[in-house]
Amino acid sequence: MTAATAGAVLDLRRYIRERDARVAANQSTELPPVECKHWCENRDGHPGCTAAEDQFCASAELSVELSLEDKVPAEGDPWAERFAVFALQSPGCGVVITLERYAERAITAMTVDEVRRLVENLQLILGQIEAATPTP
Repeated sequence: MTAATAGAVLDLRRYIRERDARVAANQSTELPPVECKHWCENRDGHPGCTAAEDQFCASAELSVELSLEDKVPAEGDPWAERFAVFALQSPGCGVVITLERYAERAITAMTVDEVRRLVENLQLILGQIEAATPTP
């Protein structure tokens, strides 16, 4: 993992501890809003933040339920095994695409170029499968 990627991936436990410590210390110095990315779900500049690392942009999360997993709850269950993706950019860092396997809370962070290569590989595999599959 590159330094930029590592810097962009948030350690949520650390984030929560630091945020709680700031609240407990009653630090209320708010930072000026930042310019959000066009894909940022909030798009509000993240006002009210007291630390720069809180002013991150995150896209909407997209997910797919994994029907072949063992213990998959009924379709539509919010806790069903799924694979989710979203974009994230922390201040001063590059964009990271985050892939998350929900049931395991396993997170993989990839650069935009790495995701492009993965998408190309997936399209090649799908092309091979579809070329060998007769149409009805």
